[in-house]
Amino acid sequence: MLRQLPLLLPLLVVAVPACGSEEPPPAPTSREPAGPPPIPELASLDPPRPGRSTVARPEWNADQIRFEHPTRDLPAGFATLQNVTQILLGDASENGLLINYYGSDLRPGEGRTLPATDETRSQHAGRDSNVFTLTVGQQAGALRSESGAVTIEEADESHVAGTFDVSLRSRNMLRETRVRGRFHATPSERLLAELEHQQAIRDQLRNR
Repeated sequence: MLRQLPLLLPLLVVAVPACGSEEPPPAPTSREPAGPPPIPELASLDPPRPGRSTVARPEWNADQIRFEHPTRDLPAGFATLQNVTQILLGDASENGLLINYYGSDLRPGEGRTLPATDETRSQHAGRDSNVFTLTVGQQAGALRSESGAVTIEEADESHVAGTFDVSLRSRNMLRETRVRGRFHATPSERLLAELEHQQAIRDQLRNR
C-alpha cells in the first residue's frame, strides 16, 4: 500500500484543478428599449364606407412618453361656405380631426398643406388659395399641421372622398408626429351651421 501512494498523488493533483476550471456564467445582457410602433401606411388602411373615415390617429401615451397610432373608424362629414370647406372626422370639433380647405372649388388632386395657425387662416379664409390645414383636437394639447398632403379623389355635392398624410406639431412645439387616413365624407348640417356662425362673427368684426 505504501508503494502505491506516489502513484496516486499525481492523479489527485491533476484532478483538483479540473474541478475548479468551470467558466463563470455569462453576464446578463441589457435589452434596448423598444421603439414606438410604426405609423400605419395609407395602403394598409381600409377604404371607409360613406359617412365614415379610417384614421391612424395620434394618441399620447404618457406612461411610454410617446405617440401611438391606433386605427380608428370615425364619422366623416363636410360643409362648404364662401370659399371654405371643412371636413370633420370625429364626433365633435373639440375632439375630432378637422381639415380646412381654402378655395372656391374642391376638386380631385393633391393639395398643399400649410401650418394650421391664426396667420394662415387670416391670410386664406374666403380666398381661392387652394390650400389645406389640419388640426387634431382644439384644446391645449391640440396638434396642428406643419406640412404634408391632402389628396381629394372624388368631390361633389353629395360626398368628398380622399386621403391625407400630414406632419403635426403640438401648440407648444414640443411634440411632433404624423397622421394618416382615408375619408368618405357626406354633407353635415351641423358643420354647415358652425361655418355660418363663424362667418357671421367675421362679418360683424369687419363692419365695426
